[in-house]
Amino acid sequence: MSSSSVNHLMFEAKKGFLVSQTRIVSQSLSVTPGWEDGCCDAGPSEMTIVVENTLAKVNRLCQRHHQIFYNAPAIDHVSEQIEVLYQQQRNDKTPGQDGLDVLSGQADLSDPWSIEKLPEIWPNEEEYGADEIYDAYKQLVGQVSGMAAGLVSLRSRHERLLCLRNKISMLEKPQEKIQPTLVFKDSELALELKRMRILAAKLAYELDVSKPMQL
Repeated sequence: MSSSSVNHLMFEAKKGFLVSQTRIVSQSLSVTPGWEDGCCDAGPSEMTIVVENTLAKVNRLCQRHHQIFYNAPAIDHVSEQIEVLYQQQRNDKTPGQDGLDVLSGQADLSDPWSIEKLPEIWPNEEEYGADEIYDAYKQLVGQVSGMAAGLVSLRSRHERLLCLRNKISMLEKPQEKIQPTLVFKDSELALELKRMRILAAKLAYELDVSKPMQL
């Protein structure tokens, strides 16, 4: 794998990590089921309305914050700045020393940063036959780079699936998390229907009273 390909791989790894972290911090907030049990003297419907309205406002503010500060251009800019700082630190080190350190057996070759530090040629390859060692070494470096790229892709996919799982976790127990707000007699929907029936009756009464006055 060429140096430019490795640099691109490292940039994508940094960017993928930033994207996964912003997904985590930008998830909508929610309350734990049963939070209202014995929390105060107010009725469950009143407390539910207050908490849901507050959460809705907070989530709207968080979403707006995410769109402003965690958008794609901002993530690209931060990734580029990290890459610039890394390259500056890399250039300040003694040439050739990093490659020898990686070949010592202590480096994590699943990390694209470590792969980038691998030397272009195997040290002292002239002692074993230059062409044969060069080809074998290049093949091994290519295999390691390919596996590292696959690992980065798998980690990114894992983060996306984990984020999706967190979003649909609210649907795991619909009897506790969804249906109570729809069908129970004390649910918010039932209370709204009751209010609508009262308002409809009042409106019908007002209309009946106003008819003789208009005549």
